[in-house]
Amino acid sequence: MNTARSPEPVLEIEDLQVHYRLRRGLLQPRRALRAVDGINLALQPGRTLGLVGESGCGKSTLIRTVLGLQKPTSGRILVQGWDINRLSPRALRAVRPRMQLVFQDPNSALNPRMTVHDIIAEPLRLQKRYSRARVEALLAQVGMPSGAGAQRPAAFSGGQRQRIGIARALALEPALLVLDEPVSALDVSIQAQVINLLDDLQQRLGLAYLFVAHDLSVVRHVSHDVAVMYLGRIVETGPRDAVFDRPAHPYTRSLMLAVPQPDLDARLEHAAAASRELPEPAPAATGCVFQPRCPRAQPRCVIEKPLLTPQDDSGHLAACWFPDC
Repeated sequence: MNTARSPEPVLEIEDLQVHYRLRRGLLQPRRALRAVDGINLALQPGRTLGLVGESGCGKSTLIRTVLGLQKPTSGRILVQGWDINRLSPRALRAVRPRMQLVFQDPNSALNPRMTVHDIIAEPLRLQKRYSRARVEALLAQVGMPSGAGAQRPAAFSGGQRQRIGIARALALEPALLVLDEPVSALDVSIQAQVINLLDDLQQRLGLAYLFVAHDLSVVRHVSHDVAVMYLGRIVETGPRDAVFDRPAHPYTRSLMLAVPQPDLDARLEHAAAASRELPEPAPAATGCVFQPRCPRAQPRCVIEKPLLTPQDDSGHLAACWFPDC
């Protein structure tokens, strides 16, 4: 009998809610904008969770909350077992190095007035862990040439700048990297090099990645698991192949149909789905959040909120009353 225990999750998100109070006019009452609405996710060491969804679905709010930059309305975020919203400021400073962010645009993420050495050394100095050898080792680890530390970011290509950003994120030996569209600003050939680097670092260091992207082909290539987000909710999640090969939620299917298709029927189906405008998050939606745009919506979809339910025995879940599976 195998008694080996699975590793503890690096990241656990439990019933996370982030609401904003908005007012459109002085005489109108405030309403709640549900940017994140009851999300549950877990991420194990050495694995990648791909998070996908349209702009405005709440991905950025979720990232900020995971990194402790945004206070949640309710729910918990645990990083290696530590509830980051219940820690004292001193304890939180000790936990923060365990989660780092790689930005979308390497050109704006790096200070153009600093040398590459100083950019990578900055977090080490703040934590009183600086050594020149450590900075040089980080640059070598991401494939930067010898002597790169003496140059400024403008001396390098976009792909090399993203490598510098990755080296800075690795400086404090994190367990979790949040990758916010890390290759979308790069040429396709350079994208492959950076993705291969991330894959190599994950295998060698056992890092957990929360990979946020719009490009579904990239997400499929890098992810072990996928979560599809729509108007603050996870509408489908599961192993990568299960979600991509057997999408159960109509929204997931519409995202995949947005990828250029040679088939005329597929193009027409996507055009019909895309013609329905993205609604604002409802103050208190009683049914499925996707039903205003769903081509298969039924009366039940308006009245009852669907929960994530198993579609098979692989861990594939979808929040839909009438799934494709």
